[in-house]
Amino acid sequence: MASACLKSLSTVDPINPPVVASPAAFMQRALDLAAATENAGRGNAYGPVIVLSGKIIGEGANVIYAHHDPTAHGVMKPIPPARATALT
Repeated sequence: MASACLKSLSTVDPINPPVVASPAAFMQRALDLAAATENAGRGNAYGPVIVLSGKIIGEGANVIYAHHDPTAHGVMKPIPPARATALT
């Protein structure tokens, strides 16, 4: 589900996905991802999540600074895993 960038983020900054499937829980997940990214100095605070049928199918973290790559923007990272999940 998560991109390689998010997996590396999760190992450094443990963040738990929401237990309850609600808009508020998904928003909190996005805020947690954004805060962890900003606090670790990996990029600006973006923590997008893509939800389908009450389940997170894609999430990302901004890693433009960590990877020295201006295309590693957080809002783009969750799209490939979400697309793969949605197509299965």
